[in-house]
Amino acid sequence: MSKGPKQAFMIRRVVRAVIALVAIVLLYAIRYDIAGLLIWRRVYGEETWGEVCTSTAKPLVLALMMYAQDFDDTLPLCTTTAEFQHVTSAYIKLSSAYSCPRTNERYQFNPRLKGVNIKALRAPGSVWMIREPIPHKDQSHFVAFVDGSHKRLKVLPRHPSKP
Repeated sequence: MSKGPKQAFMIRRVVRAVIALVAIVLLYAIRYDIAGLLIWRRVYGEETWGEVCTSTAKPLVLALMMYAQDFDDTLPLCTTTAEFQHVTSAYIKLSSAYSCPRTNERYQFNPRLKGVNIKALRAPGSVWMIREPIPHKDQSHFVAFVDGSHKRLKVLPRHPSKP
């Protein structure tokens, strides 16, 4: 008879350990959004990745617009991606916003806009400010323009001769 209570105690202990393990795995998955990424890959495919990349890059556009507003409508004096990240880091909370979640490549800042005043541009809606360097499987890139608009384009805009 002594085996019965010991066995029940061990079964309860194992069940508690399994429940605790499942809870830890779920918390980890929620914290790092592992489940969400896996579901997106399986269910939605490339179209959803484009939306994810666009929503990831929007804070960069807003950061540049806030920077320009703080500095009399002048864009930052940077030519490299590292300088761009350093200058806008005060406006961005997540460092993951600087990279495309699909390709893991850093978004590029247009080096020809170094120190340019936004109000001096003739057509700010046609001059690109940020873009993805590598296309997605559907051959589209995220591109943001100086006026704050953004699109997914199949063909990347060229550098303007004069911004």
